[in-house]
Amino acid sequence: AALLRPVWTIGRRFVIDQQSSLSIEGSSVFPLTPHTFNNTDQLTALERYLHPKTLRLTHMRKVQADGTPLIYNQFIGSVAALALDKNSKPTHLVSNCAHSIFASNALGPNNSYMIDVQALDSAGKVYRKLWVWDAVKLAIGPVIREMPVIPCPVIMSTMWMGFVNRGPNFANYTWFGPYDPGIGWGNHEEGNVPVYDSARNHVGRMGSAISLGQSV
Repeated sequence: AALLRPVWTIGRRFVIDQQSSLSIEGSSVFPLTPHTFNNTDQLTALERYLHPKTLRLTHMRKVQADGTPLIYNQFIGSVAALALDKNSKPTHLVSNCAHSIFASNALGPNNSYMIDVQALDSAGKVYRKLWVWDAVKLAIGPVIREMPVIPCPVIMSTMWMGFVNRGPNFANYTWFGPYDPGIGWGNHEEGNVPVYDSARNHVGRMGSAISLGQSV
């Protein structure tokens, strides 16, 4: 429970913040729109919002009374995603899910931060790139590499999969895991909350994930 509490707390923060018209330094964070992910100012604002949720201290696993040793999760990530139909409009239907867009902020090896972004270019084509995230300047750094586009059902699966537990006591908070995504840190646990449209349909998700190691 101690390990998972931050993931739950972050999810509840996502719920609260989505109900506001949050901006950071004049750039809109919420509501999320397709424009959020391909506009540099709005993407930077979103990443600045996500970054505190990936700080190591937020996910400290163990510490003694004398302050040592400080043990953290090896992987910490936060993500915001939208499901889009063929007209690049948000959709809640798996059958209409033509592509997805998302932005993540992740802490990986050697205390280095990265952002993984999938978005639409000016011609409406989906692209995905991995960037350096400057955790001091809170700014997008150089492109590390281009990445394969992830299909919409894959991005949304942790929210939409039939066996996912959406217990009523968790107010639509969705646990997913433990599962091993195969990136070298063993099992992960992920928690998501929905992104709603005006009709209260699930058209996206915001989530937080942590590594649990090779076993639970």
